[in-house]
Amino acid sequence: MALVNVDRKLKHLFDGSDWNVYDDNVLNLGVGAPGPDLLQNCCDIFEAATKHRLKYEKQSNLSYLFQYGPTSGSVEIRNAIAEYFSSLYVDDPVKSEDLIITTGASQGLHFVLSTLLDLNGVIFVDEVTYMIALDTMKHFTTLTIVPLKLNDDGVDVKELEKIVREKRFQSKSKTFWAMYYTIPTYHNPTGILFSE
Repeated sequence: MALVNVDRKLKHLFDGSDWNVYDDNVLNLGVGAPGPDLLQNCCDIFEAATKHRLKYEKQSNLSYLFQYGPTSGSVEIRNAIAEYFSSLYVDDPVKSEDLIITTGASQGLHFVLSTLLDLNGVIFVDEVTYMIALDTMKHFTTLTIVPLKLNDDGVDVKELEKIVREKRFQSKSKTFWAMYYTIPTYHNPTGILFSE
């Protein structure tokens, strides 16, 4: 019999948890989520942005705003990003066709896992890490997640090299057989700065 997910009718990711995201007496720095005071300000910002974009849509008579967009993201946004980064990296210009706009880090991680990594591959990940990234990885049930111990200045590189040698295989289907997910600068949740 198949397992059925129970819909808990959550209003947001932290609803019903002990993270205290909506407790006015607690400033929780352990969660990367804005509190209600910041979210309330978003209403005015989004209202102004929506009015601006709707005015453009009416003037241009295109109404693309309500159409399905390209999977790689808006060409206007990709062109602007390519132009910006090309101005920083003059010797190696960035092309808009090499860019993909995602809705956030979780979608970006999902994209990397599903397109670049062999589905029988390995994800090396710090023994404690960003919970939402770990949840995203767990959706890929054929991947092997290998936790790595951390010390005061990051991962033990010699131990990592040993484990990589043990797990290595030649992928026949994808570009990469494994990946290492880490946050080397102000590691979440430990705050560690990895040494060079």
